[in-house]
Amino acid sequence: MPHDKKLFQKVAYCAATDAVIISLLYKAEIPFFQDAITTELASLWHSLHPAPHPPMLLPTPLEPCQHCYSNKANLFAEFIQWTGNQWIKDPDNQAFQLLFTAWHAFKKAKDQARSQKRALIRKLRLKSSAEQRKNFIKHLPEIKLVELPKPYPPKGFWWYESGRALQKWEMILTQGKQADKRKKRFPLLKIDSKQLQHTVPSGSSAIIRDAKTGELVLMVVRDFCQDLGVLNWADGVVREVIGHKRSVRLEDPGKLALIGYSAGALSAPKFDWVRNLLSSKMPTEAIEELDTKSSAVFALFGIYCRVLFLTMFSKTSRTFCREQTSFRWVAIYQFHYL
Repeated sequence: MPHDKKLFQKVAYCAATDAVIISLLYKAEIPFFQDAITTELASLWHSLHPAPHPPMLLPTPLEPCQHCYSNKANLFAEFIQWTGNQWIKDPDNQAFQLLFTAWHAFKKAKDQARSQKRALIRKLRLKSSAEQRKNFIKHLPEIKLVELPKPYPPKGFWWYESGRALQKWEMILTQGKQADKRKKRFPLLKIDSKQLQHTVPSGSSAIIRDAKTGELVLMVVRDFCQDLGVLNWADGVVREVIGHKRSVRLEDPGKLALIGYSAGALSAPKFDWVRNLLSSKMPTEAIEELDTKSSAVFALFGIYCRVLFLTMFSKTSRTFCREQTSFRWVAIYQFHYL
């Protein structure tokens, strides 16, 4: 409980009939509204028990002040527990009926959200056992290829696969206006399919390994995420974020924007250092919201990789993530244990 039970009781009784707090409680399964209620409760606390000293001169931990409620993290939880206790004692208390109705709605919504979350975790295979991971990987075709003496297709060319593609793009690529004049024009080269060791068909998955070393080269996993809702959410985040970012591929018809990582100054790659917003007048809150959304997409993808392909997560990759102190990889582990 807070520092003084009697002080908290006064705050709780005032909050129990507060229209703002009651309206927020209906949506309190969402953290944003929990924070809003916490702010309201803290405001009530300080209005009922004003500090006898200037706000900036807070008491030290060794000398707690009963008039200052600093532990906001537990204030919402204490109020919910107090409300539950009041309902158990006297569910017919007329003064608290609006509060009880909102509290029951909150509990029901919270239970539903918890059930939906557990169902989504199962559907996304985020808590797969070692045996489940093994079976998942076992059904992916594994292909071993020998490294070519020279890479093919070679670098320094614009590649095309068909005469139709050449007819459509040749004039644009060779004589058209360049979106990025810093890039030089490359000669065109038609891909010789006979020189390709392997082509992964559309709709097929594959694990490509080096035939000599057994080292993992690349993976193609179709239907990696099988939840349409999650896919639509991620796609919506991507569309929203790139709408506010500059593309690093000006010569491409599409858009490729850097998020959270850049080549840095003087070719020094760095995380959390990207200045590519289209507008310098964008509010800080809006920027933080975009960063939060894009971080959530990356975190979910990282969890997927770690959960489904744990044995393939090389020690080098894990060491790299630990060494990048500014890299927010920790979000992946926090999300994993929710």
